[in-house]
Amino acid sequence: MEDSDDEDNGDEEDDEEIEKELLQGEEDVQEEGGGGRLPTVIEPVNEDVSMPGHFNMQEPSTTSHMCRNVTPPPGFYTESNQEARGRGTKVPQPYTPKEAALAALIAKIDKILGQEGVSLGANQDLVSALTMAMAVTQDSDSPTFEEAMAGDEKEKWMEAIREEMAQIEKMHTYDIVEVERREIPNIIGSRFVLCHKRDTQGNIVRYKARLVGKGYSQRSGIDFNETFAPTIRPVTLRLILALGVTMRSAIKQGDAKNVYLNDVLPPNKIIYMHLHPIFYKLNHSLIPRCNRAKANGKTLILQLWHPLYGTKQGRNKWYKELCFVLKKLSLTKSNADHALFYCFKSPSEYSLLGVATDDFTYVADSTGTVKKLKTKMGEHMELAEMGELSWILGVDVHRDLKPHTISLSQSAYITQILERFGMANCKNATTPLESHINLTPGSEHVSTALLPPKKKSEYRELVRLLMYLSVMTRPDLASALAVLARYLEQPHTTHMEAGLHVLQYIKATREFCLTLGGKDFVLSGFTFSTGTSVISWSSKKQPIITLSSTESKYVTLTHAAKEAKWLQTLLREVLPVVGLGSCIDKFAPTVLYCDNQGAIKLSTNPVFHARTKHIDIHFHFICQTITSHDLQLVYCPTNNMVADIMKKQLACVKFMKFKKMMGVFGPDESTGSDACIKGEC
Repeated sequence: MEDSDDEDNGDEEDDEEIEKELLQGEEDVQEEGGGGRLPTVIEPVNEDVSMPGHFNMQEPSTTSHMCRNVTPPPGFYTESNQEARGRGTKVPQPYTPKEAALAALIAKIDKILGQEGVSLGANQDLVSALTMAMAVTQDSDSPTFEEAMAGDEKEKWMEAIREEMAQIEKMHTYDIVEVERREIPNIIGSRFVLCHKRDTQGNIVRYKARLVGKGYSQRSGIDFNETFAPTIRPVTLRLILALGVTMRSAIKQGDAKNVYLNDVLPPNKIIYMHLHPIFYKLNHSLIPRCNRAKANGKTLILQLWHPLYGTKQGRNKWYKELCFVLKKLSLTKSNADHALFYCFKSPSEYSLLGVATDDFTYVADSTGTVKKLKTKMGEHMELAEMGELSWILGVDVHRDLKPHTISLSQSAYITQILERFGMANCKNATTPLESHINLTPGSEHVSTALLPPKKKSEYRELVRLLMYLSVMTRPDLASALAVLARYLEQPHTTHMEAGLHVLQYIKATREFCLTLGGKDFVLSGFTFSTGTSVISWSSKKQPIITLSSTESKYVTLTHAAKEAKWLQTLLREVLPVVGLGSCIDKFAPTVLYCDNQGAIKLSTNPVFHARTKHIDIHFHFICQTITSHDLQLVYCPTNNMVADIMKKQLACVKFMKFKKMMGVFGPDESTGSDACIKGEC
C-alpha cells in the first residue's frame, strides 16, 4: 500500500504492514468470537488527534446496508459464509453492489405502500424509508472512507475526522479494553459515515464525519431492547410553521452536537466495538500495544460507555434523554406527534419545539423566549447557534414578513436529481404527466417491453427521489407518483418515459415553492389547508374494488376523516399554545368537501343498505364521525374540487388552477388569498 508522504517513508511502510496484520487479526476475532467473559479494562489512551502526513488506508469491509459500488479489498468475504469459515474454509462471495442496498429499500417501501399507493399524510415509516433512500443514493455527497482517502478532498475529510474523534474523546465515550480472543461477547464493527453539508444553493459549507457502529449485527433482546424514536412529521412541521408566521412568531432553528453521547449505557447493555483503522493512524502507540495483546492471545476493542450513531439503541436513548430534559423545562409532549413539544405560560409567552433527531425548530412568541429555552437546554447538551430557520430536512425555508408567509422549496435537491439522470438541459413540461395517457399495462399507450435490470433499478431510484420531493414540498406531484409507484416491480419502458416527463416538469418548476400562512385559518378538501396553502395531502390507490363512483367517494371520505381526526387532535393541543384556543370551535365540526351527492347522503343517512352492505365495516367510520358532529360534509362542484389534483392527471389549465389553490407558486406568481380554497368552495 502506497503512502503519499515521503518523510519517514520506511517507518510508514512498516506501520502499514503491521496494520494489515492487525486488520486480519480483527477479522479473525470477529469470525471466531464467542463466549461471554467480561474483558479487563485497560487505562484509557489519550490519542493525539494531530496526525502528521497523509495516508491511504482502506476500511475493513463487511456486508453493510450502506455499501457502495466500489472495488472490494482483497480477501473480502460476506457474513453469509460464517458457517463455512467456522470450518476453516474461506468461500469467496461476490461483492454486493449498491443495488443490494436499493433492493432492500424497495422492499421496505413496497411493504409500507402495499396496495394503497403513495400516502403523503402522516405515514412516518414512509418518510423514514424515503429519507434513507436519499442517503443511499447521494453517492457524491456521502463517499465511503476509501473513496474519501483516495480523492482530492482527503485533507478536508481528515480534518472532519479529527474533529469527530476529539469530540468523542471529550465525552469519554469509550475505554480501550483487552479481551481474550475466544471468550468475548458480541462485538460490532465500526465505520465512518462522511457527508457534505450544503447550503440552500447546493454549495458545500461543511465536511462532516461521524464514527458509527454497525448496529445491524446487534442482537434484539440481548444487546438492546428498544429502538423507537420519532421524527417530526412533515404535516406537523408545516402546521407549526404556518401558525408561527400567521401569529408573527419568532421562528428559529438549532442543532445539538453528538446527541447520542448524552446518555450512559446500563452495565448490562455495554456495547463492544472493533477499533477502526483510524485509531492506529491517529495514535501509533496503539500498534505495539496491540501486538503485545495479540502475543498473549488477546485483542484490543472499544468498550462504549455511550451509544454511538448506528447502534440500535442509540436513537431511543437520546430521545428518552431529550424527553426527560424537556419535561424538566416544563415542555409537554404532544399526543398527536411525539416529536412535538410545547409550553404555554401566558398569551404573550409560549413556545413550540419540533424535533428531528438532533435538529430543532423553535416557534415562540419572541426571540427572547427562544433564547431562554436554548439557554436552559444548553445546560444539558451542547447546542450550535443557527439563527433564523432557513434549512430543515433538506428543505429551503424563506420567510416574508410583509405578507406574513413562509415558503418551502427544494430547488437545490431538484437540481441534483436532474443532474443524476442527465436531464439538466431537458425540455420543459407544463404538467407532471400527460392527461390522456393511460399507464396501465396492456393499454394502448404502454409498451410491452419491460425495462432491463439496470434501467429497472434507475426507475425505482427515480420514483423514490421524486417521492421525497412530493412528501415535503410538492403536492402537485402526488398523483403522478401514485401512478408511477404502482409499477416498481415490473416497470415498462413507457413508465420510464413517464418518469422522465416528471423530470421535465420539475425542471420547468424548479423554483416553485409551497407557501404557508395568510390571513385566514381553514380546513378543507382532502387536501387540508391553513390559510392559502395545504399542509397535508394524500394520493392513494384504494385497497378495494368499488362497484360505483358513490362507493369510491365513500371510501375516500373515510380516509379523509381519519386524517381530519388526527389533525383535530393536533390542533386542539397546539392552538391554545399560540393563543388561538377560541378557534377550536371553528373546527367542530370540521368541514369536508365532496363532489358526489350520493356519497354525502350515504355518509349522513345510510339508506342504501341493500346496495352497500358489502362494504367493509371500517369504511363506515365516516358515518360515526358525522354522527358525533366531528365532521360535516358539504357538496363542492367538481370544477372547484382541489382534491381532484390528487387522484387524476388533469389538463394544463385545471392543473395550474388547483396547483395555485394549494399554495404552490412560482417566483413570478401571485400568492394572493382571493384564490384560496375557502373562497372557491
